[in-house]
Amino acid sequence: MANKSRYGVKALPAASSSSEVVPHKEKRVPIVDEVNVVGIQDSAKNVKQMLLNGEMRRAVVSIVGMGGLGKRTLAKKVYNDNDIQQYFDCHAWSYVSQEYAIKELLLGIADCVIILYKKQRSKMQKSVS
Repeated sequence: MANKSRYGVKALPAASSSSEVVPHKEKRVPIVDEVNVVGIQDSAKNVKQMLLNGEMRRAVVSIVGMGGLGKRTLAKKVYNDNDIQQYFDCHAWSYVSQEYAIKELLLGIADCVIILYKKQRSKMQKSVS
């Protein structure tokens, strides 16, 4: 208790009933700046090869590992690569945390695809006009 008052920590009010809704934590997409990233060029090249080459062309490559290894940075670097952007007709970026709802995840991807579709449709209409 002494530490709480010393550091200005206040107790949260108790919920009046078990049916009270707990506010949903806002998910923020991390900012990934791959411009000055060092040491992932070989990994990025390998992931690109998996996506672009091989017997079965892949639309999904899983990047797994412990937290802090740079999985998201690697994925974003490959995602933003010009060869990858031009190769796939459709692409979407979605952040998946440890705790996620599949419906929110799929809706987020669908939103990205719809936005891309509308941009391409608009370009096609302008070129026809």
